[in-house]
Amino acid sequence: WAGVKRRRGARRPVLRGVRATLACATLIAPTMERVVAEFNALTGAALRVVTVPNRYFGPEIVVSGLLTGSDILAALRDDPGVGPILLPRVMFSRLNGLTLDDLSIEQLEVELGRPMLAAHNLSEVAGELATIAGGVAA
Repeated sequence: WAGVKRRRGARRPVLRGVRATLACATLIAPTMERVVAEFNALTGAALRVVTVPNRYFGPEIVVSGLLTGSDILAALRDDPGVGPILLPRVMFSRLNGLTLDDLSIEQLEVELGRPMLAAHNLSEVAGELATIAGGVAA
C-alpha cells in the first residue's frame, strides 16, 4: 500500500466513483477502516469495509485466512452495497481455489448476486478496480 501511495503522488484519482465492498475478518477490520479511508481519498474510490465474524469456527477465530464461504454469505447476504465484493485471497486454497467449507468464488458470486474479487493487498485491489474503471491505478 505504501508503494501505491508513493507512485500515485499528486496524480488525478482514477477510481472516482468506483464503489466496492471490502470484506475482512475482525482482527484486521480496524486497520482496514483506516487504510481504506486513505485509499478512498487518494484514488477517488468509494470502498467500504464490512467486518465478517467467523461463525464457522467461532468468534475467537479472528483472522481472514480462516473465514469460510458461509461466513461471507452470512455477513453479506443482506448487504445493501453495490459493486464488487473484495475478499481476502488467503481464504481460498491455493490447490483448488475453494474456501475451507468448499465454496468457490463463483458460487459466492451466484449466491450474493454480485461480482467477487480476491486480493492479497490494497495494491492488488487498486489494480483490479482500475481494470473495472478502465484506468491505471498504480
